[in-house]
Amino acid sequence: MAKENGKAKKRGRKAYLKDIRPNLSGEYVYTGAHLNFVPENKSYRRAMSEMAVYALLSLAGLAAAGFVRVGGMGNCFYVLIPYMAEAIAVFTLLLAVYKAISRGSRLRDYEYESSIVKIPVRALLAAVFAAAGVVCIVIFIVFNGLDGGVGELVLLIAAKAVSVAAAILLRRLMASLRWENE
Repeated sequence: MAKENGKAKKRGRKAYLKDIRPNLSGEYVYTGAHLNFVPENKSYRRAMSEMAVYALLSLAGLAAAGFVRVGGMGNCFYVLIPYMAEAIAVFTLLLAVYKAISRGSRLRDYEYESSIVKIPVRALLAAVFAAAGVVCIVIFIVFNGLDGGVGELVLLIAAKAVSVAAAILLRRLMASLRWENE
């Protein structure tokens, strides 16, 4: 077990439950640490709005790429595997962003750990898998030729570019935000 302030810190999936205890009236109260958003160059509302926009742009890029059948997106396993991994990364990213936005500017420690801490990693994964998808699409086109229209290919590449750019911008935004213990 990890030590924190001289006490053994419980680890595991439900470790945060140790900080929720009954008070004298029988109500359960959270007694653990809280983290507050520190507005440096952006207000909380603007930061959360940008976070939501970048996450939704990642989803839009994923959805647009899913409607295209050119470049092996219809039936090639080595093109579809990175696309599926990107979809998982984007959906888990959206979940973390939703948790961060819905909880407010004052987060409990476990809420912070399950949302704010995980967003940069999930954004990086979404960007990496989208870029890997572009590489696989190019490989497919080199070996099999263009199996559809040029317009569809341009839409596919643009959708992947939006996915990569939105995820990188979200990661950069998260690096610029600051939260501090109460």
